Amino acid sequence: MRKTVIVLLVVFAVFTTVSWAQMPGWDMMGPGMRSPWAMMAPGWGAMPPGIGSAYFRQCNDFLDNTKDLRKELLLKRFDYFEAVRDPDTPLDTIMDLEQDIENLMAQLYVEMPAECVPW
Repeated sequence: MRKTVIVLLVVFAVFTTVSWAQMPGWDMMGPGMRSPWAMMAPGWGAMPPGIGSAYFRQCNDFLDNTKDLRKELLLKRFDYFEAVRDPDTPLDTIMDLEQDIENLMAQLYVEMPAECVPW
């Protein structure tokens, strides 16, 4: 009886391993090329004809116009994480940095064209 249970567990393990190995396109980094969630799957990132150049022009204009604001946001985030990492930083400083980051993000979202919103 015990030998039968062990044999069944080994057979189950082999079948499970084989079935996982045959899944469509999954590898260590996530979905692969054959998966429906793959980056190169049909329709991924495709835009209707004629919208591409206007879309990229608007987004590039937005990125060009907000270069200094995005740089300031990046530096504020760096300052925030450094302040959080330091145990001697007063809580008021951290809260001020959080508020500054929220204000900068709000400015970016107000200026961002609807076509460039990532969601």
